[in-house]
Amino acid sequence: MATKRTGKPRGRPRKAKAPKPPRSRGRPPRPLADRPDRYLLAFVQAALECPRLSHMSERGLTVMFAGIRFGRLILEPENIEAIERGEPFRVGMEERESRAAKNHFGWRHNNAFHPRGDDIARVLRGARNASPMDRDRHWLARMTRAWLICMDRLTEDAWLARELAAFAGESSYFSRVMEPLLERPEGTTVSLFELLPLLTPGRT
Repeated sequence: MATKRTGKPRGRPRKAKAPKPPRSRGRPPRPLADRPDRYLLAFVQAALECPRLSHMSERGLTVMFAGIRFGRLILEPENIEAIERGEPFRVGMEERESRAAKNHFGWRHNNAFHPRGDDIARVLRGARNASPMDRDRHWLARMTRAWLICMDRLTEDAWLARELAAFAGESSYFSRVMEPLLERPEGTTVSLFELLPLLTPGRT
């Protein structure tokens, strides 16, 4: 005896599967503690929190550090004299290295150093606003506090800076780079150009 066709496919119906979460494109972000530019990032964050630099905006500071890190000093007499007086000075970038876009009206692409400064700010904001349990947030907070102690020569808090760097896994870097700055004689200053190679190991 034949039964009427129902129009449904033969066999058992398939079980419904839970939808898979969408995968993010590209490589997963590298942990902050493994990034080659992590010392520069921690120093920039310390500069952002430094009371002496509170008159500068986050954007202004990150673009300034991007210029120092990625730019080339313009060797003109007036520019050299400005550096010696501690005044603002000019840096340049070769066109092939620049990420500025011609005929582009957005802030990010109208200056050679804006994209790089913007990228620095984005990484720092991501770490600062991460979950309280996030490793990047902990690493940045510890190294930032350690840098602030060294920048202000708070020798009475040297033990705290040393402990914070140890918790961040940076004891060797603290002993080699940060502690000598903390112990420098009263009245001495260190220029960013002197400090830069220590903030970006392996920079060419």
